[in-house]
Amino acid sequence: MPTSERPLLRRYASAGRGWLSVELVRPAPDRGVRTPDAASTDRSLVYVKTYRDVLLAYLGHPEAKSLERSGGTCRRDTHGVLTRRPVAAAIVTHIGKESNRLDERLSGLVTDEGEFLLSLGAESFWDRLVVPALRRLGFARVASKSGIAPSTLADLFSFRTHPQSRHAKRLVRIAALLAAEWLQSHQEPVPPDTASRLALFNSRYDEWAAHVHDDYEWAVKVLKGVQRQSGLISKVAKASGVSRRRIWKLKDPELQQAVVVQVTALELAR
Repeated sequence: MPTSERPLLRRYASAGRGWLSVELVRPAPDRGVRTPDAASTDRSLVYVKTYRDVLLAYLGHPEAKSLERSGGTCRRDTHGVLTRRPVAAAIVTHIGKESNRLDERLSGLVTDEGEFLLSLGAESFWDRLVVPALRRLGFARVASKSGIAPSTLADLFSFRTHPQSRHAKRLVRIAALLAAEWLQSHQEPVPPDTASRLALFNSRYDEWAAHVHDDYEWAVKVLKGVQRQSGLISKVAKASGVSRRRIWKLKDPELQQAVVVQVTALELAR
């Protein structure tokens, strides 16, 4: 590459002040040029983008707010007329951050958005997404995974107390993990961010639970038709993991589905 075409470089500095007054140099012809695309992680060199770089990146930038003609998400090679991508709001949070800790942000002392972002509003991530997801996943399962005392967990489930930071982080992580497992087992997509994942899980779980409940009511009617055959009822209850007395009024969708599976097999065998 001719020297005149080599990118301008300067020493790396985290603070933004003085960037425009720093001397920029071109590397010597016998020295290699490392750019952000290279394997090196050396941050002492900064690659100055040209207008060509910006325009090329813009042409290959996927449009997250639109869908392609077939209804799928846009990719780098998507072309043609796009349609708007429907969005369902999980939570509504009013934020303010423009003037919070401004001097510290300008000087580079504060870089994490969480340190200066102010969230306002009644709908919180914990109340609207995390606790509902934990309830759907089941008290016993969450207690086993988290190691949190059952009494503490019961207070959190009923909103009688607000979680300590360490408990909140642990429960959010467990909710995201178990929600991902449930979505995968039901052939559903698993969003990468926690809020979207929990929102999708809560919605899909309710749809699935309603469907299972309808099937369970059918299964109960079938069992009532053979109620005189006590041995058969006991067999179905045992295979479903419930008692013969409880099999008629189950609330847990997982147990309801287990009964539906056994009754379906019974009907196919008759």
